[in-house]
Amino acid sequence: MLKRRVSPVIYDNVSPELLPEVEFRGRKLGESLGQIRNPVMVLYMSKTYNPVAISYLKESVADEEDEVRLTAFATLSRIESEIVERINLFKKDLEKVKGKRERFAVLFSLAELYWEIVYLNIADRELQEFYLAEAEKYALQALELKEDPRMEFLLVRIYLHKGDYDNAAEHLERAERLGFPKERLIPYLLEVLYKRGDFKRMFEVVNKFRGIMPSEPKAASIIRVWM
Repeated sequence: MLKRRVSPVIYDNVSPELLPEVEFRGRKLGESLGQIRNPVMVLYMSKTYNPVAISYLKESVADEEDEVRLTAFATLSRIESEIVERINLFKKDLEKVKGKRERFAVLFSLAELYWEIVYLNIADRELQEFYLAEAEKYALQALELKEDPRMEFLLVRIYLHKGDYDNAAEHLERAERLGFPKERLIPYLLEVLYKRGDFKRMFEVVNKFRGIMPSEPKAASIIRVWM
């Protein structure tokens, strides 16, 4: 007889009693942001690396309660230190590697890590421009070694953040030409067209996908807004 294989447990069970009670206020497009400030909620937010969680933690740094403030500050410092430490390790690797393929991989990682700091909005405003410039520098150096659609896509995001819509449009075209999934490019294409005032083409793109929603959730949600 065949032995029955037991599937491994993917997620740990969490008791609802351990979850903190959260109050919410409405935000744009149905978003919401927790208003409760306590160490438990801060720790929950520290498990998720995204701009919303980081924004919550940065707001918690100004909380009146010492434990909340110190926990949030320690969490933000840890996240930034971890990314900066990885950057320093890759910079050391960059001095050693000689092969074109290996050098491209290190440059790619450096560009992504610098962009992650900007995207998460961890660093102070004064350092944001420096990190953004570093992300752009390493991305362009990587593309000098090899064409890569992922690196082109990263430059699209970098130039959109800088407000350089002409360069963003150029790298959008390159990313699409190199085979980057078009549905992932749609939200950024719509933003570029909107910022450049090309409303005619913008609505042509929206109408093209009307009734044929992309499988990529972000692209689909943005197209729904334009509709």
